[in-house]
Amino acid sequence: MVKKFKGLEMSSYDKAYANPRSILGRFSTWFENDCVCVLTIGKTASSAIIDGLHEADVNAFQVHSLVRSPQSYLFVKQTKKHRIRNAVFKIKISFWMLLQKNSPRKFIVIFRDPFERNLSAFFEQMWRIEGLSINDDVNKLLNGFVEHGAHDATRTWFQENIHQKFNIDYSDLHFDEKPWCTHERKNKKFLFIKYEQRECWESAISDFVGARIHLKRKNDSANKPYAEKIKTLKSLWCPTEEVIKRTVDLDLWEVLYTPKEKAEISKKWSIAVNFDV
Repeated sequence: MVKKFKGLEMSSYDKAYANPRSILGRFSTWFENDCVCVLTIGKTASSAIIDGLHEADVNAFQVHSLVRSPQSYLFVKQTKKHRIRNAVFKIKISFWMLLQKNSPRKFIVIFRDPFERNLSAFFEQMWRIEGLSINDDVNKLLNGFVEHGAHDATRTWFQENIHQKFNIDYSDLHFDEKPWCTHERKNKKFLFIKYEQRECWESAISDFVGARIHLKRKNDSANKPYAEKIKTLKSLWCPTEEVIKRTVDLDLWEVLYTPKEKAEISKKWSIAVNFDV
């Protein structure tokens, strides 16, 4: 697909940074006021949403982080600090946030089962970890995930990217047992959606952006070379209490999921997310 954007051709996207590859395209999407920003932690089907928006001629771009380079902390835990990359990223983000302070903008935010999300993220960029390969046996991959998985990302993402940047609190999320909710902060509108209930996505996003959106799944783990390995790991892995505490944003967990949904996720991973930390 080739998307025309204000006279610029964009034919591909950098999946890691979630920005157009071309410099001109990148600046164009970031600084246009009428764009929809798909702001997600990654591995939440944001590529499908972006394509659906573009096919409906809705100007949109996606961002995974507003605090530091997403490759540095959202997919795998890396030993390198990436100080230069993060410094450049912070300058770009600060400039963008300053320009957007008084500008209208719509944001789409997707929340996903944090354990499922982190496993998917690990396999997406496992190639960054020296000594690991999708050809390794399941036990080695499982140990690699426990050691190098970005477990803390899901626990801190909302605070860093939603609360601190837009002053939105957990108490502002009113799902009321629905799969989505909206919130308006000053002149910015937010659509928050649960990943697991995708049957509502098209109607919720269409109403939010004012255009009929059709979504097709892309970048799905089921279609990746590691599909069978990740399926096996999901069936075998039982998170330890330490990993649970690092992974779950308890305040978000409370407002996001119904008691039934909490029970389903807990049963799936053979865990109990009812501790006080």
